Formats: sequence, C-alpha cells, structure tokens
Amino acid sequence: MNDFPINYKVAETTIDKLLKFFKKSTIRGYCKNCPNFQKVWSCPPYDFSEEEYIHNYKFAYIIGAKLNYSDIREYVDKLICNSMDNIHISTDIYYKLRGIVDKNMFSMENLYNDSKILLGGKCTLCNECAREKNSPCLHQDKLRYSLESLGFEVSSITENILKDKIIFTGDSLPPYCLSIYALFSKEQLSTKELEMQLTSSVH
Repeated sequence: MNDFPINYKVAETTIDKLLKFFKKSTIRGYCKNCPNFQKVWSCPPYDFSEEEYIHNYKFAYIIGAKLNYSDIREYVDKLICNSMDNIHISTDIYYKLRGIVDKNMFSMENLYNDSKILLGGKCTLCNECAREKNSPCLHQDKLRYSLESLGFEVSSITENILKDKIIFTGDSLPPYCLSIYALFSKEQLSTKELEMQLTSSVH
C-alpha cells in the first residue's frame, strides 16, 4: 500500500464560482438514500448552516487524487485471484487511497492558517461512528466534511473545474480510482505549492 503512485491535480476557484455547483436540495435527496444518513457525524443532517460554513472562506482548491489501476496491476490481480468482484475490488482500492490521501490532506491543512480541508467521502477515523449511539464525535478536532455532504455536485465540479471525470465501476473495472478533495481558504494560495506539498508527503 505504501508505494501506491497517487497523482494529484489542484485547481483554484473562488467560493462564489463554486456555488454554481451548490445543489443542496438535490444532493440531500441522494444522502437520504445513503445508509450513512444520520449515522455518521461527517454526513448530514447537520446542526449548522452549510451555507454559513462555506461562506467563511473565499477560495476553494479542488484536489483530485487519482490512482491508475495499470500502476498497481499486481495488487489488482491479487484481489482478482481472491475471487473479489469488481465492486469490492474498487471499494478496497478506494479506501487504500483514502488512507494515504486523508493523512496528506491533514498535514497540508496544518501548513495554512484559516483553511479547512474537505475529504473525499465520509470520515473513516472510527470503525463505528459515535453518532450511531447518539453520542458526540470522539475526534471533534479531526471531524471534516466532504464537498458532497455540504451539498455540492461533485461530478460537475470534477468535469468543469478539475477537467477530469469520475468513472464508476460497472461490468468491468474502471481505468482509475479518482477521489475528490478540497481545501477551503480565506487567503489565495499557490496551486503548484499545494501539489508539491501533497506529492512530497510520505505515503
């Protein structure tokens, strides 16, 4: 897992421009059909206004973390030999990628004041979220949300801002796993510097 060659791409936009992709009511409808709805603190519903949270920042850095299956062919073949189907193979690789990139994102956030990262999916710190038992989050300092959980249409953001495409697993494995993160900031940052920070992080 430590030698997974993850490729990072960072694109800058403003919060005002990003709000073009804010489709809270539509996305919330999808969330209600998700098994994590009301069960994970990083997922809705929230006890705060998503709009107010977003407007705390001025700039948004959309970050694509991509892992090409051709670069981990040996690992993929191993999963296939273990009789895993395509969905389980893609899920396994997605969480391997998350395990690496989440750590890199938290490290990057620590370098920039007045910034907050958004993860590429639900929080994965605990095997079972305390919300399941109606208890407070056990890691309040590390609780982070995602673009989608706040109400953004991630597929459109990926195609229009990052100029890439999320490909879902079907009858065959996709060519890559792409997870979309973000860094919200009150100050303008360098996309090249952000990419360097992510790439140089220890996997």
